[in-house]
Amino acid sequence: MFVHVSPNIESFGESMSSLQFAQRVSSVALGEARQNLDSSKDLHDSIAKLKDDIKSKDATIMSLRAGERKQQKEAEAGNSAHMHQMKEELKKMARELEKSRVESAKYQTKVHTLEKRVALSSRQVHFTFVAFTGLLIEVLMCLAILTLCHRVLREAGAGQKIRYLTAQTL
Repeated sequence: MFVHVSPNIESFGESMSSLQFAQRVSSVALGEARQNLDSSKDLHDSIAKLKDDIKSKDATIMSLRAGERKQQKEAEAGNSAHMHQMKEELKKMARELEKSRVESAKYQTKVHTLEKRVALSSRQVHFTFVAFTGLLIEVLMCLAILTLCHRVLREAGAGQKIRYLTAQTL
């Protein structure tokens, strides 16, 4: 065995490790060299057994892969059916949403029409109230005039005034 050591101080730790390894190697005792021969029949039997094991493992792997593919196809088919069902439900919900939008538009139109009617009615009520107030004022004025006339007639004497009013109207 050859050991390389360096005189540099930076390589001191590595040189010490190499020397310690060399010391341990020198303490190893080796026996007589001999050739290691097993019978060729045992080797052939071992090889045949290993080949059979490999074939068995390959068959197991193929079976597992086939089962995995089958499960994957079933899962895809199940997902496809589920996706189809979800699409149908989504279409149904879209139709219902569209119906709701149409009904909402109808109700908004009705509300708008009713709001116009209420505004028109309130204006008519206002105008009617103003007209009624004007008429009431006229009635009150007539009543005041009649009351005044009645007083005048009472004070002056009824016969003279009635003749006077009748003559003026004719």
